[in-house]
Amino acid sequence: MRSNRKYSFDEKINILNLIDNNHTVQSIARDLQINKNVIHQWKRLYDLNGSEGLRHQRKNHSYSQAFKERIVQEHIKEKLSFPKLATKYGLSSAGMVSNWFRDYTIGKKTYSNRNPRNRKMKDGRKTTQIERIEIAQWTIANDYAYHEAASHFEVSYQQVYTWVKKLNNGGVDALADRRGKSKATPLTELDIAKLKIKELEARTKHLEMEKDLSKKLKEIQRRVK
Repeated sequence: MRSNRKYSFDEKINILNLIDNNHTVQSIARDLQINKNVIHQWKRLYDLNGSEGLRHQRKNHSYSQAFKERIVQEHIKEKLSFPKLATKYGLSSAGMVSNWFRDYTIGKKTYSNRNPRNRKMKDGRKTTQIERIEIAQWTIANDYAYHEAASHFEVSYQQVYTWVKKLNNGGVDALADRRGKSKATPLTELDIAKLKIKELEARTKHLEMEKDLSKKLKEIQRRVK
């Protein structure tokens, strides 16, 4: 299956239209290499909130422990699936509920000790200005894929969200580390050139993935005619 990339609003609509043209979710998932649960989630969001339910929610949501445990208990006691719970509470993905259930079943303390990498991602790590710029540019180029960026670069979600916001509002200078320093070291022309290349590479890869999906969608639509 395809990696956890973000899909545009138009892509989601076009994919759901295939269901109305007598294609099954399973066949669409197979042909487009998308997890079938993702398509089911889009369908539930569309049925519940219309087309607006398919638009990206880019707000930095924070959920209390009590809220997470309430949802986990609904899964256990009422046998509601992760996708249904995600739709019911307007969560961005079923994977979020799955993670909460995993943390609940093995315990936060045990989970953190057994998997240092996930602990690092949760707490964040030290980075250079160049790293922060690269991560923020990658996130923007991939349609603000905050969670994917955090996983890919092994930093926290909050760090990614903050860096993207700073880059959008203040440019690369806003990502300089000024703690304990009178003046941040400026980027060299070579640093800027390398960052520009990485940004273009990220955008090109994302566009290629969109183009590949578009071709597959058109091929499926031709079969219907």
